[in-house]
Amino acid sequence: MLAATKGRVCWGENIEEDPVCRSSDGLRPSDDVEKPFNQVFGAKNAGKRFEPVFPNAQWKEKSERPACDEVINLLCINRDDDVPFFISLHVMQLKPVRAFRSAIGLRKRSLCEYQASLPLKETTNHKGKFFVIQFGDLKENNAEEKEVFRRKSFQFANRSIDQTFEAEKKMKDDLRDVPFA
Repeated sequence: MLAATKGRVCWGENIEEDPVCRSSDGLRPSDDVEKPFNQVFGAKNAGKRFEPVFPNAQWKEKSERPACDEVINLLCINRDDDVPFFISLHVMQLKPVRAFRSAIGLRKRSLCEYQASLPLKETTNHKGKFFVIQFGDLKENNAEEKEVFRRKSFQFANRSIDQTFEAEKKMKDDLRDVPFA
């Protein structure tokens, strides 16, 4: 794992469609959002914690999540083929991500100094069956691996999950007229 950034996403009625509004930094809407709900979702306070300024980014009551929900975007590297990828996690996925990041942070290390597998755990609650990401096989990289992943971390430091969304949209547009048998 090379980096983790916080964002926000607001889904419409159909979760299988693109989000109605999203933010890759959690503070402002992404550039390609046609009709953002607001120009500012929140700001960082003196302790660098997110403070919502937009009602849709605020918790209504203890149990009612905001319409513009928090996401954590992880920039990872597949060790088998060395290909970088983003994974965007929200709702039930946030607790294991925070625990993993805290475990690394308490060691005063960066994410790129460790590797982990990302298995899924089947979970069931009152809403039904779903899968929650786990962080397994946590292992500290050796000195050579740390250097390789530190370089990759700098190489991809300016990448944003927005670039992934843009590429997916372009691919869908490019394939729109391709007949499939």
